[in-house]
Amino acid sequence: MHSFPTLLSSLAAICRNQVVPTGLPDESAFEITTDATKLQARALALAGVNLAAA
Repeated sequence: MHSFPTLLSSLAAICRNQVVPTGLPDESAFEITTDATKLQARALALAGVNLAAA
C-alpha cells in the first residue's frame, strides 16, 4: 500500500539516460529509459502514460 507521496517518489526513480559510446561522435548518442517496476508500470498504465512514446 502506498500513499500518494510514496507513489510519486517511486515514479521519480524512472529516468532516461543519454549514452555516447566511447570513441564515437556525439551524433551516435542514444537514450535508454530504466525499466519500470510492476508498481510503476501499473501506476503509469492507470494514468494513460506510455514511456515509449514520451
